[in-house]
Amino acid sequence: MNDRNSVTWGAMIGGYGMQGDSAGSIDLFNEMLKDNIQPNEVVFTSVLSTCSHTGMVTVGKKCFESMAKYFNITPSMKHYACMVDVLARAGNLEEALEFIQKMPMQADISVWGAFLHGCKLHSRLEFGEEAINRMMVLHPDTPDFYVLMSNLYTSYGRWDKSIAIRRSMQERGLVKLPGCSSVGLENG
Repeated sequence: MNDRNSVTWGAMIGGYGMQGDSAGSIDLFNEMLKDNIQPNEVVFTSVLSTCSHTGMVTVGKKCFESMAKYFNITPSMKHYACMVDVLARAGNLEEALEFIQKMPMQADISVWGAFLHGCKLHSRLEFGEEAINRMMVLHPDTPDFYVLMSNLYTSYGRWDKSIAIRRSMQERGLVKLPGCSSVGLENG
């Protein structure tokens, strides 16, 4: 390819990461840097995503720290969510929570969702409660988060808590719409 830039490198890095070739993805990132191509925000998102899905915590941390330090890129909420995902998926929930608390902005739903996913993966109810409570504060009228909390309690056999959450939903008039599919039902 004649014209190599951050977009073409980013596409390749992301492609390798999506195919599960984390080593290939990181190798391409390093090769890009050797070619003196400045990575952009999308490249960092791809690398962080690769790190989260493959448990490469140390590489993920170095990558996140390098964004501002070496490349003058201010991490966005998406980058923070990716970094929380890196830590939480690896089971470093205490570190992930500390990371969230030190963020220079208020964590949004994507950050708390990444944290919650790690809590579910590692069966940490107490941290899952924290995540969902934060999500409910951010969007108190979104029934989905109440259902998440109820289901979390149910999965741990905490029926009393699950029922209390469902009652709270009823009292607030919150109704979770049933899921649906856009796949057609017609066979003709």
